[in-house]
Amino acid sequence: MIPVRRQFLDTGLKFKKSFFSRFNLTTTVNRPRFLSSVNTYPIKSISNMNILLYSGEGTSPSSLQQTEFCLRKLLGDHYAVTKVDKKVLRDEPWEDKTSLLVIPGGRDLPYCRDLDGLANDRIKKYVNEGGNYLGFCAGGYYGSGEVDFEKGTSLEVLGERELKFFPGCCKGCVYPGFVYDSEAGATAASIELDSVFAFSNKELPKKLKVYYNGGGYFAKPYQYQNTKVLAWYEKVGNSEPKPAIVRCQVGKGIAVLTGVHPEYSAERFNIQQYEKPQLVKDLVEHETGREALMRTLLSHMGLVLNDDGFILPDPTPIYFCSTPSNTLISLRNRFKDITDQNDKLEDILDTFQFIFKDDIGSELAGMKVGKEENEKTIIICQSPPKSSYTPEFNINTYFENLRKERMRLKANPISSQFGSHLMYSEVITSTQTMITKNPTFAANLPNGLVCIGTKQLAGKGRGQNSWVSPPGCLQFSMLLRHPLKSSGSAIFVQYLLSLAIVEGVRGKPGYEEIPVRIKWPNDVYAATPETMYLSEPKYVKIGGILVNSSFSNNEFELVAGAGVNADNSYPTTSINRLIESYNEHNLKKLPLLSQEELAASIFATFNRFYNEFCENGNGFVPFLELYYKRWLHSHKIITLQEHDSARVRIVGITHDYGFLETVAIDDNNMDLKQKYTLQPDGNSFDMMKGLISRKAV
Repeated sequence: MIPVRRQFLDTGLKFKKSFFSRFNLTTTVNRPRFLSSVNTYPIKSISNMNILLYSGEGTSPSSLQQTEFCLRKLLGDHYAVTKVDKKVLRDEPWEDKTSLLVIPGGRDLPYCRDLDGLANDRIKKYVNEGGNYLGFCAGGYYGSGEVDFEKGTSLEVLGERELKFFPGCCKGCVYPGFVYDSEAGATAASIELDSVFAFSNKELPKKLKVYYNGGGYFAKPYQYQNTKVLAWYEKVGNSEPKPAIVRCQVGKGIAVLTGVHPEYSAERFNIQQYEKPQLVKDLVEHETGREALMRTLLSHMGLVLNDDGFILPDPTPIYFCSTPSNTLISLRNRFKDITDQNDKLEDILDTFQFIFKDDIGSELAGMKVGKEENEKTIIICQSPPKSSYTPEFNINTYFENLRKERMRLKANPISSQFGSHLMYSEVITSTQTMITKNPTFAANLPNGLVCIGTKQLAGKGRGQNSWVSPPGCLQFSMLLRHPLKSSGSAIFVQYLLSLAIVEGVRGKPGYEEIPVRIKWPNDVYAATPETMYLSEPKYVKIGGILVNSSFSNNEFELVAGAGVNADNSYPTTSINRLIESYNEHNLKKLPLLSQEELAASIFATFNRFYNEFCENGNGFVPFLELYYKRWLHSHKIITLQEHDSARVRIVGITHDYGFLETVAIDDNNMDLKQKYTLQPDGNSFDMMKGLISRKAV
């Protein structure tokens, strides 16, 4: 049954009755196994992992789909591709976490209506300071200084534009017959690549055909020093050649504008159903060259590409295992009760196909889930599958490590529940949303269950953020039902989990000096290997936490998600890289931590912390000494932008709701009487810049 009032709260940490919401989580990405030879421009740091795809009014649905598919296929192993609207670009702090902003095809005028003014000012500043802009078709018109579209016809659009990345005029259409929301004017346009541009990648053909539907050309580019032509429309008769793709240097950043659609993949067309089969045949013939063109364009913007031939993986089955295994009997019966005669459960977001097996045979190994993204297969296993079925995560090894960690921590077997029930999948949409968006499924899951996914296709972060999930990153979601009558406030669960992640490493014998730390309120940082032994180490993010909550039956149902860079040193660092550096510096031989060992240590440590938290009668107070020892902020001086740039010193956190406590200081750094209390979900804390600013709502 679905409990009443199972609506997940999303109001932010502001008031006692609705305080526990979503907290930001991002992870770092893996060192690329291969960098294409087309990277002729310096690779920019990919600590800014978001690629923002504009999806506001005016964007074409087909263009959005094609663009998203292209970006995920070529960049999705290193960046999180996220669709955003005008509100995000206008109001939210997106710039510092973004490597590329993409404006797809559609209609230019709605873009102007929604983005002119503040949003465009921020876009221009972002690019000038080193960001990237990629505009396809309407996005190319929009990024120009002037638009001259179908002048003298009923479709006429004329006027200046604010971005002016290409200072001149974008004129269209190049080919006749364009009709809005139609394929009437669509064609496979022949383009010729500029010789210098083509030379940057030997795989690029001199000429190729790409999809076209209403795009423009960039007039008189030779008049502008910041502009280089990368491709021309095929010359017809004695007419002047028309630039189809231009690259504009804008301050420290780059804008690439195209009149054609090199992002359109032939594999996304159904030649049997498409109204112009010859167009599709032409695109199929030139598909290899088209993808090489897109790879080259992106690499020229300093982006790190997926390996050649990268294919987005399909979701794999979810193995449901427990220790001891006999605890699965009641769960089997529970799931049998909520499924239909075909062992299926249709929930709000997903449809679950349950398979009940005592032994996992070869017929189930590597099986794929349903055709739709929201179809998931869950195999209830009496015994964990063989390691050959889950080569990225050995479930038997994990359970053995969990047993050892509990013994090391002298855990009470009766109260040891976190991590005993495990759902694991090598490829999953999102461990977080699978629980938070499926209330019937979640209501029947055991308390303390953890869900681990080696690769997440739609990882969920705060607001509209998503995260990438490459190999080497331990990522999980944990279900916790916290009684309202507990002496500890539910808000501190995120603090307990961040502390458990740090202590899951530093609490192990021999690993005490590994420099993993806490950044308030929900991130995990580490000193870089190059600076970890300096007097003032440089700290970088290696993980974070996201918590969703709902309330029913006098208890909070919390789903705590985390991602930790365990064995993935690019672009920041990882726990194992720190261990290697420690060994080199101290001539030690500490073993590196496997995913299974790290997960077991975190869950066993959290279990001990949580039990004490609920039973001691003083909530988080007994943990403050250790928390302050592990965090980065004691006595740090920061600036409050929302309080007339007041300079304050960090004192600690409040005992009731974990707000950040600060005290004002004078020019001599002496404390004043004025105090400020800051809420986690209402403020953005940039430790590296030493300031706190209000988050956009």
